[in-house]
Amino acid sequence: MDLLSIKDNVQKTAEAIASVVGVDVTVTDDSLLRIAGTGKYKSSIGERLNKSGIFAHCLKNNIPYVVRNPNEDKVCKLCGNTDCLEFAEIASPISINNKVYGVIGLIAFDENQKNLLLKNEDNIMNFLDKMASLIAFQIIEKRKIIGNNIITEFNNIKYKSAKMEAVMSLAKKASQTDSTVLITGESGTGKELFARALHYDSSRKKEAFLAINCSAIPENLFESELFGYEEGAYTGALKGGHPGKFELAHKGTLLLDEIGDMPLNLQPKLLRVLQDSKVMRICGKGYIDVDVRIIASTNCNLEEKVKNKEFREDLYYRLNVIPINIPPLRQRTEDIELLADYFVRKFSCKLDKNVEGISPDTLNVIKNYQWYGNVRELENAIEYAVNMTDKSYIDIDSLPNKLKNENNLIRNNSEEMYICECNSLRTIEELERNELKKAIKLYGLSNNSVNKICEELGISRATFYRKIKKYNLISHEIVINE
Repeated sequence: MDLLSIKDNVQKTAEAIASVVGVDVTVTDDSLLRIAGTGKYKSSIGERLNKSGIFAHCLKNNIPYVVRNPNEDKVCKLCGNTDCLEFAEIASPISINNKVYGVIGLIAFDENQKNLLLKNEDNIMNFLDKMASLIAFQIIEKRKIIGNNIITEFNNIKYKSAKMEAVMSLAKKASQTDSTVLITGESGTGKELFARALHYDSSRKKEAFLAINCSAIPENLFESELFGYEEGAYTGALKGGHPGKFELAHKGTLLLDEIGDMPLNLQPKLLRVLQDSKVMRICGKGYIDVDVRIIASTNCNLEEKVKNKEFREDLYYRLNVIPINIPPLRQRTEDIELLADYFVRKFSCKLDKNVEGISPDTLNVIKNYQWYGNVRELENAIEYAVNMTDKSYIDIDSLPNKLKNENNLIRNNSEEMYICECNSLRTIEELERNELKKAIKLYGLSNNSVNKICEELGISRATFYRKIKKYNLISHEIVINE
């Protein structure tokens, strides 16, 4: 199974990306055959790219690549194309489980497009990575895997808490209908992940899944993004016009992310499309039938916006047919350890590091942190820690400063409370016994565990074994070889 088997969907995805970003898009498979393209590349679909260029570099190394100055870039120089007209380029591999199936790239052909790409480089890279993942999942869907190997983005949602179990149960039921879903939750809880899961677990899974961020598009471009436009609709309009998101998502699913930020004057037009399943392009002369399942998401309180006349009440009720609320991570602390372990494995593999887990004391810090950025903040923190650690596990020193500072504050406050609440002093032996007992409970008594305990307590192994015998903390049957 390769990208050629889903080339029509890849072309639709490329066109959708081009309409959002405003630069040309091209996609190659793992043999550098161009299978999709927009603008200047549309006429060269079917051609094979240079084996020494940027796309070949991405294929070989399975990493994204940014070209800021083609004349100076070391990889660009290997291409040998003296007639290249590109001003900048961002390319990302399309991979599944470290197998690369192709490369998707965004290319600027003038200074304006170059500035558009590079001034938002981080956001563009993140967006392109998500689009590459979308194409990769389309390959997975095409495979029609059976039995336990079936992958849907419900499989990719990690949880063990009862709260999330209830949400998942509702979401799975919602995926089997065509009714509109409104997903609410704080930033970083995984609203888009749920939206994708609803699509890829539905009867529409073989068709396009498109997303539009209602807070990121200028108001004067919003209507054309949603509904498209005809040739000559305005200065700079493409020859032949351009389809909007509703047309591109025909038979599939459209996610209206951050719906609460949709311009008030466009909300009646969206309501009309939802009611009539028809769109009219800007300067169009007739309606176009569309069959699109709508999922909306927001991190704001839409009911408050309705009360304040900032969001149409009729549109709110039209969107809120099946409400799904994703609880924040601090309200489902049972999921934190599971997610943290998952991210350790993910980034250990991605960064080619041998990080096997998280120390118990560090895990306590992670569990006690409030995570107002939710799963996204946790993922970023673990990625940082995997990068920073030079050990086979993540310790407190590897954590971002924000977590370490909060841990110190909690620890200091606890120590102050302990000092204030104690009516009598404890002997040094009592304190020593308690710390040894706590260390054994946290780490156990394996060789590696004892090394860790001795390192943290600042004692030798001989002293450790002598002390635990003194305080009768292990059974007499344990043989100590020193």
